[in-house]
Amino acid sequence: MFQTIRRTGRHRDEHGAALVEFALILPVLMCLLLGMVTGGMAYNRKISMTNAVREGSRFGATLTPATFNTAGWNAAADTVRTRVLDIAAGDLAGAEICVQYIQKGGSPAVKGEALTPTCTAGVSPNPLTSASVGDCVVSVWAQRKSELQAFFFTWNVDLKARAVARYERTTPC
Repeated sequence: MFQTIRRTGRHRDEHGAALVEFALILPVLMCLLLGMVTGGMAYNRKISMTNAVREGSRFGATLTPATFNTAGWNAAADTVRTRVLDIAAGDLAGAEICVQYIQKGGSPAVKGEALTPTCTAGVSPNPLTSASVGDCVVSVWAQRKSELQAFFFTWNVDLKARAVARYERTTPC
């Protein structure tokens, strides 16, 4: 009724082969897993940056220089930068965020900039000028570095986010 299965020496040797194959494949699988995790973290950071920059530019489009008394646009830009930092929740630093109010036509084209020296050195310049916009706008952009890792390999990537919002006040900008 019951049959006994005899194991031959050849069948026993295959257990060692499976262990060797697993040992060869494990590093490749771990590289893929680590790459997916660090890639997901970088993508999450990028989404957070994009949201923070977009909300900061929308917030900046509602401000007036009169709100800040004699400090004017530079104080408004600092307020926008603080707002972006709050929304980014640790994914950005102050030197990685730039805020610019751009005037429609006329001179000077840029009414106020809150750009620190570290901001201009660490962040690529804004491509907007008064000639490229048809209205008064608030431009906010950010840039930071992130790493993608896969054991022995590391890739440095620049995460960038940029948003522009039209100035919403009825008074001239």
